[in-house]
Amino acid sequence: MVDWFGKARQALERLLKRAETPPPSEEEATADTGEAGSAPLLARPAGGTGSLNWPSEALGFPPQYWVGTAQHVGLQRDHNEDALYAAHTILAAGTYQSRALGLFVVADGMGGHLHGEIASQAAIGAFTRHVWNHLLAHMHWGLRSTPPTEIYPVLHYAVAQAQDKVLEEAPGGGTTLTAVLALDQRLFVTHIGDSRAYLYNPLTQELRLLTQDHTWVHRLEELGELTAEEASRHPHRNVLYKSLGQGSDSSAEADISLERWAPGMMLLVCSDGLWDVVSDDAIQEVLAWASSPSAAAQRLVRMANDAGGPDNISVIVVAYRPTKRTVHT
Repeated sequence: MVDWFGKARQALERLLKRAETPPPSEEEATADTGEAGSAPLLARPAGGTGSLNWPSEALGFPPQYWVGTAQHVGLQRDHNEDALYAAHTILAAGTYQSRALGLFVVADGMGGHLHGEIASQAAIGAFTRHVWNHLLAHMHWGLRSTPPTEIYPVLHYAVAQAQDKVLEEAPGGGTTLTAVLALDQRLFVTHIGDSRAYLYNPLTQELRLLTQDHTWVHRLEELGELTAEEASRHPHRNVLYKSLGQGSDSSAEADISLERWAPGMMLLVCSDGLWDVVSDDAIQEVLAWASSPSAAAQRLVRMANDAGGPDNISVIVVAYRPTKRTVHT
Protein backbone atom coordinates (compact mmCIF):
# COMPACT_ATOMS: atom_id res chain seq x y z
CA MET A 1 0.00 0.00 0.00
CA VAL A 2 1.31 3.45 -0.90
CA ASP A 3 2.31 5.50 2.14
CA TRP A 4 0.20 8.57 1.33
CA PHE A 5 0.75 10.25 4.70
CA GLY A 6 4.49 9.90 4.41
CA LYS A 7 4.48 11.47 0.97
CA ALA A 8 2.04 14.13 2.12
CA ARG A 9 4.29 15.13 4.99
CA GLN A 10 7.28 15.61 2.68
CA ALA A 11 5.24 17.48 0.09
CA LEU A 12 3.61 19.66 2.72
CA GLU A 13 7.03 20.74 3.96
CA ARG A 14 7.95 21.94 0.46
CA LEU A 15 4.57 23.60 0.04
CA LEU A 16 4.60 25.54 3.29
CA LYS A 17 8.13 26.81 2.72
CA ARG A 18 6.92 28.79 -0.24
CA ALA A 19 3.71 29.91 1.45
CA GLU A 20 2.70 33.50 0.84
CA THR A 21 1.09 33.95 4.25
CA PRO A 22 2.78 33.25 7.61
CA PRO A 23 1.03 31.21 10.30
CA PRO A 24 -1.66 33.15 12.22
CA SER A 25 -0.60 35.03 15.29
CA GLU A 26 -2.06 34.19 18.69
CA GLU A 27 -4.48 37.09 18.31
CA GLU A 28 -5.61 35.90 14.87
CA ALA A 29 -6.03 32.34 16.10
CA THR A 30 -8.48 33.41 18.79
CA ALA A 31 -10.43 35.98 16.79
CA ASP A 32 -12.99 35.59 14.03
CA THR A 33 -13.48 38.38 11.53
CA GLY A 34 -16.79 37.11 10.20
CA GLU A 35 -15.70 37.85 6.64
CA ALA A 36 -15.05 35.10 4.13
CA GLY A 37 -11.45 35.01 2.98
CA SER A 38 -10.04 37.18 5.78
CA ALA A 39 -8.50 34.44 7.93
CA PRO A 40 -4.91 33.56 7.04
CA LEU A 41 -4.13 30.02 5.92
CA LEU A 42 -1.28 28.01 7.40
CA ALA A 43 -0.85 26.19 4.11
CA ARG A 44 -1.61 28.79 1.48
CA PRO A 45 0.54 27.88 -1.54
CA ALA A 46 2.10 30.41 -3.87
CA GLY A 47 -0.29 31.09 -6.72
CA GLY A 48 -3.12 29.35 -4.89
CA THR A 49 -2.20 25.83 -6.06
CA GLY A 50 -0.24 22.93 -4.70
CA SER A 51 0.62 19.36 -5.57
CA LEU A 52 0.48 17.30 -2.39
CA ASN A 53 0.87 13.58 -3.00
CA TRP A 54 -2.36 12.59 -1.30
CA PRO A 55 -4.87 10.26 -2.98
CA SER A 56 -6.15 11.93 -6.14
CA GLU A 57 -9.65 12.42 -4.76
CA ALA A 58 -8.14 14.45 -1.90
CA LEU A 59 -6.91 17.14 -4.28
CA GLY A 60 -10.20 18.28 -5.74
CA PHE A 61 -12.71 20.81 -4.51
CA PRO A 62 -14.20 21.08 -1.88
CA PRO A 63 -11.81 20.53 1.06
CA GLN A 64 -12.77 17.55 3.17
CA TYR A 65 -12.18 15.80 6.46
CA TRP A 66 -10.96 12.21 6.20
CA VAL A 67 -12.14 10.21 9.22
CA GLY A 68 -11.22 6.88 10.79
CA THR A 69 -12.44 5.32 14.05
CA ALA A 70 -11.61 2.26 16.13
CA GLN A 71 -12.79 0.87 19.45
CA HIS A 72 -12.03 -2.18 21.58
CA VAL A 73 -13.07 -3.42 25.01
CA GLY A 74 -9.42 -4.06 25.88
CA LEU A 75 -7.90 -7.22 27.30
CA GLN A 76 -8.73 -6.79 30.98
CA ARG A 77 -12.36 -5.63 30.90
CA ASP A 78 -15.47 -7.71 30.26
CA HIS A 79 -17.63 -4.85 28.96
CA ASN A 80 -17.15 -1.55 27.15
CA GLU A 81 -18.02 1.69 28.98
CA ASP A 82 -16.60 3.93 26.21
CA ALA A 83 -18.70 5.60 23.52
CA LEU A 84 -17.65 7.58 20.47
CA TYR A 85 -19.34 9.72 17.84
CA ALA A 86 -17.92 10.92 14.52
CA ALA A 87 -19.93 12.84 11.92
CA HIS A 88 -18.87 15.20 9.15
CA THR A 89 -20.53 16.91 6.25
CA ILE A 90 -19.75 19.39 3.48
CA LEU A 91 -21.66 22.24 1.91
CA ALA A 92 -20.31 23.54 -1.42
CA ALA A 93 -21.88 26.14 -3.67
CA GLY A 94 -20.94 28.75 -6.26
CA THR A 95 -17.35 29.11 -7.37
CA TYR A 96 -15.05 27.53 -4.81
CA GLN A 97 -17.24 28.38 -1.84
CA SER A 98 -17.56 25.65 0.75
CA ARG A 99 -18.00 24.79 4.39
CA ALA A 100 -16.69 21.65 6.06
CA LEU A 101 -18.37 20.67 9.33
CA GLY A 102 -17.45 17.91 11.73
CA LEU A 103 -18.29 16.78 15.25
CA PHE A 104 -16.02 14.21 16.94
CA VAL A 105 -16.68 13.00 20.50
CA VAL A 106 -15.27 10.41 22.90
CA ALA A 107 -16.82 9.63 26.31
CA ASP A 108 -15.34 7.23 28.86
CA GLY A 109 -17.98 6.00 31.31
CA MET A 110 -17.39 5.03 34.93
CA GLY A 111 -19.43 3.55 37.73
CA GLY A 112 -19.46 -0.13 36.93
CA HIS A 113 -21.41 -2.29 34.51
CA LEU A 114 -24.38 -0.51 32.91
CA HIS A 115 -23.85 2.72 34.86
CA GLY A 116 -20.69 3.60 32.94
CA GLU A 117 -21.84 2.55 29.50
CA ILE A 118 -25.24 4.20 29.95
CA ALA A 119 -23.58 7.39 31.19
CA SER A 120 -21.22 7.66 28.21
CA GLN A 121 -23.98 6.97 25.69
CA ALA A 122 -26.39 9.39 27.40
CA ALA A 123 -23.77 12.15 27.49
CA ILE A 124 -22.84 11.83 23.82
CA GLY A 125 -26.49 11.61 22.77
CA ALA A 126 -27.52 14.74 24.67
CA PHE A 127 -24.42 16.73 23.69
CA THR A 128 -24.52 15.95 19.98
CA ARG A 129 -28.28 16.37 19.74
CA HIS A 130 -28.08 19.87 21.19
CA VAL A 131 -25.14 20.93 18.99
CA TRP A 132 -26.83 19.68 15.83
CA ASN A 133 -30.25 21.15 16.65
CA HIS A 134 -29.00 24.54 17.78
CA LEU A 135 -25.96 25.11 15.60
CA LEU A 136 -24.98 22.73 12.83
CA ALA A 137 -28.44 22.27 11.30
CA HIS A 138 -28.62 26.02 10.63
CA MET A 139 -25.14 26.11 9.08
CA HIS A 140 -26.27 23.80 6.30
CA TRP A 141 -28.30 26.65 4.85
CA GLY A 142 -25.52 29.17 4.37
CA LEU A 143 -21.81 29.75 3.94
CA ARG A 144 -21.35 32.71 6.24
CA SER A 145 -18.65 32.49 8.87
CA THR A 146 -20.04 31.84 12.35
CA PRO A 147 -18.36 33.90 15.11
CA PRO A 148 -17.25 32.17 18.31
CA THR A 149 -19.74 34.29 20.27
CA GLU A 150 -22.50 32.24 18.65
CA ILE A 151 -20.76 28.92 19.19
CA TYR A 152 -19.52 29.02 22.80
CA PRO A 153 -22.99 29.34 24.41
CA VAL A 154 -24.25 26.36 22.40
CA LEU A 155 -21.34 24.21 23.57
CA HIS A 156 -21.74 25.27 27.20
CA TYR A 157 -25.43 24.47 27.17
CA ALA A 158 -24.80 21.17 25.39
CA VAL A 159 -22.56 20.14 28.30
CA ALA A 160 -25.31 21.11 30.75
CA GLN A 161 -27.76 18.99 28.76
CA ALA A 162 -25.34 16.07 28.89
CA GLN A 163 -24.93 16.47 32.65
CA ASP A 164 -28.71 16.41 33.19
CA LYS A 165 -29.09 13.35 30.97
CA VAL A 166 -26.41 11.39 32.82
CA LEU A 167 -27.95 12.21 36.19
CA GLU A 168 -31.34 11.12 34.87
CA GLU A 169 -30.39 7.91 33.08
CA ALA A 170 -27.33 6.69 35.00
CA PRO A 171 -27.60 7.73 38.66
CA GLY A 172 -24.37 6.73 40.36
CA GLY A 173 -22.53 6.67 37.05
CA GLY A 174 -20.33 9.24 35.41
CA THR A 175 -18.37 9.92 32.26
CA THR A 176 -15.70 12.02 30.64
CA LEU A 177 -16.54 14.00 27.51
CA THR A 178 -14.06 15.31 24.96
CA ALA A 179 -15.66 16.81 21.87
CA VAL A 180 -14.15 18.66 18.92
CA LEU A 181 -16.39 20.76 16.69
CA ALA A 182 -14.53 21.33 13.42
CA LEU A 183 -15.64 24.27 11.29
CA ASP A 184 -13.33 24.61 8.30
CA GLN A 185 -9.99 25.62 9.84
CA ARG A 186 -11.29 26.14 13.37
CA LEU A 187 -11.47 23.52 16.11
CA PHE A 188 -13.71 24.19 19.11
CA VAL A 189 -12.57 21.79 21.83
CA THR A 190 -14.99 20.99 24.68
CA HIS A 191 -13.44 18.90 27.42
CA ILE A 192 -14.17 17.44 30.84
CA GLY A 193 -12.35 14.51 32.42
CA ASP A 194 -9.27 12.71 31.12
CA SER A 195 -10.09 11.67 27.58
CA ARG A 196 -7.88 13.69 25.25
CA ALA A 197 -7.61 15.59 21.98
CA TYR A 198 -4.31 15.97 20.10
CA LEU A 199 -3.28 17.85 16.95
CA TYR A 200 -0.47 16.56 14.74
CA ASN A 201 1.38 18.94 12.42
CA PRO A 202 3.40 17.08 9.74
CA LEU A 203 5.43 20.19 8.93
CA THR A 204 6.91 20.51 12.41
CA GLN A 205 6.39 16.82 13.23
CA GLU A 206 4.81 18.02 16.48
CA LEU A 207 2.04 16.22 18.38
CA ARG A 208 0.34 18.81 20.59
CA LEU A 209 -2.04 18.00 23.43
CA LEU A 210 -5.13 20.25 23.21
CA THR A 211 -6.70 19.26 26.54
CA GLN A 212 -5.70 19.16 30.20
CA ASP A 213 -6.54 16.10 32.29
CA HIS A 214 -8.97 16.83 35.11
CA THR A 215 -7.28 14.41 37.51
CA TRP A 216 -6.03 15.03 41.04
CA VAL A 217 -2.62 13.66 40.11
CA HIS A 218 -2.31 16.10 37.18
CA ARG A 219 -3.32 18.92 39.54
CA LEU A 220 -0.54 17.90 41.95
CA GLU A 221 1.88 17.83 39.01
CA GLU A 222 0.82 21.37 38.04
CA LEU A 223 1.44 22.49 41.64
CA GLY A 224 4.92 21.00 41.54
CA GLU A 225 4.18 18.37 44.19
CA LEU A 226 4.71 15.49 41.76
CA THR A 227 7.14 15.06 38.88
CA ALA A 228 5.87 13.95 35.48
CA GLU A 229 7.43 10.53 36.07
CA GLU A 230 5.81 10.21 39.50
CA ALA A 231 2.46 11.26 38.07
CA SER A 232 2.66 8.68 35.27
CA ARG A 233 3.17 5.88 37.84
CA HIS A 234 0.81 7.11 40.54
CA PRO A 235 -1.78 4.44 41.50
CA HIS A 236 -4.56 7.05 41.55
CA ARG A 237 -3.59 8.85 38.34
CA ASN A 238 -7.06 8.29 36.81
CA VAL A 239 -9.11 9.69 39.72
CA LEU A 240 -11.04 12.69 38.37
CA TYR A 241 -12.06 15.93 40.04
CA LYS A 242 -14.23 16.86 37.05
CA SER A 243 -16.67 14.63 35.17
CA LEU A 244 -20.29 14.45 34.09
CA GLY A 245 -22.73 12.84 36.51
CA GLN A 246 -20.47 13.15 39.56
CA GLY A 247 -20.67 15.77 42.30
CA SER A 248 -22.06 19.26 41.86
CA ASP A 249 -22.72 21.16 38.65
CA SER A 250 -19.44 23.04 39.18
CA SER A 251 -17.56 19.75 38.86
CA ALA A 252 -19.22 19.28 35.46
CA GLU A 253 -18.02 22.60 34.04
CA ALA A 254 -16.10 21.92 30.83
CA ASP A 255 -13.05 23.64 29.36
CA ILE A 256 -13.77 25.16 25.95
CA SER A 257 -10.96 26.39 23.70
CA LEU A 258 -10.43 27.48 20.12
CA GLU A 259 -7.65 26.01 18.01
CA ARG A 260 -6.60 26.38 14.37
CA TRP A 261 -5.59 23.67 11.97
CA ALA A 262 -4.62 23.64 8.32
CA PRO A 263 -4.85 21.19 5.41
CA GLY A 264 -2.43 18.33 6.01
CA MET A 265 -2.83 18.30 9.80
CA MET A 266 -4.43 15.50 11.80
CA LEU A 267 -6.73 15.45 14.83
CA LEU A 268 -6.83 12.63 17.38
CA VAL A 269 -9.57 12.21 20.00
CA CYS A 270 -9.17 9.24 22.35
CA SER A 271 -9.95 7.74 25.74
CA ASP A 272 -7.31 7.06 28.38
CA GLY A 273 -7.27 3.42 27.31
CA LEU A 274 -4.92 4.64 24.57
CA TRP A 275 -2.78 7.41 25.98
CA ASP A 276 -2.28 5.81 29.40
CA VAL A 277 -0.32 2.89 27.87
CA VAL A 278 0.94 4.22 24.51
CA SER A 279 3.49 7.05 24.59
CA ASP A 280 3.08 10.33 22.74
CA ASP A 281 6.15 9.47 20.63
CA ALA A 282 4.55 6.21 19.52
CA ILE A 283 1.24 7.93 18.77
CA GLN A 284 3.03 10.58 16.72
CA GLU A 285 4.87 7.95 14.68
CA VAL A 286 1.60 6.20 13.82
CA LEU A 287 -0.05 9.45 12.73
CA ALA A 288 2.99 10.37 10.64
CA TRP A 289 3.22 7.13 8.68
CA ALA A 290 -0.18 5.41 8.61
CA SER A 291 -1.74 4.98 5.17
CA SER A 292 -5.13 6.43 6.23
CA PRO A 293 -6.97 7.69 9.32
CA SER A 294 -8.73 4.34 9.60
CA ALA A 295 -5.41 2.50 9.48
CA ALA A 296 -4.01 4.86 12.12
CA ALA A 297 -6.98 4.33 14.44
CA GLN A 298 -6.82 0.55 14.12
CA ARG A 299 -3.06 0.53 14.65
CA LEU A 300 -3.34 2.65 17.82
CA VAL A 301 -5.93 0.27 19.29
CA ARG A 302 -3.66 -2.71 18.55
CA MET A 303 -0.74 -0.95 20.24
CA ALA A 304 -2.84 -0.32 23.36
CA ASN A 305 -3.76 -3.99 23.50
CA ASP A 306 -0.16 -5.00 22.86
CA ALA A 307 0.70 -2.94 25.95
CA GLY A 308 -1.69 -5.02 28.04
CA GLY A 309 -5.04 -3.47 27.12
CA PRO A 310 -5.98 -2.62 30.73
CA ASP A 311 -8.93 -0.40 29.77
CA ASN A 312 -11.49 0.22 27.04
CA ILE A 313 -9.97 1.97 24.02
CA SER A 314 -11.70 4.51 21.75
CA VAL A 315 -9.93 6.38 18.95
CA ILE A 316 -11.02 8.94 16.35
CA VAL A 317 -8.48 10.15 13.77
CA VAL A 318 -9.35 13.01 11.41
CA ALA A 319 -7.12 14.27 8.59
CA TYR A 320 -7.78 17.64 6.96
CA ARG A 321 -7.32 16.92 3.27
CA PRO A 322 -5.46 19.50 1.20
CA THR A 323 -6.96 20.86 -2.03
CA LYS A 324 -5.57 22.24 -5.26
CA ARG A 325 -7.15 25.62 -4.70
CA THR A 326 -7.07 27.90 -1.69
CA VAL A 327 -10.42 27.89 0.11
CA HIS A 328 -10.94 30.70 2.60
CA THR A 329 -12.93 30.37 5.80
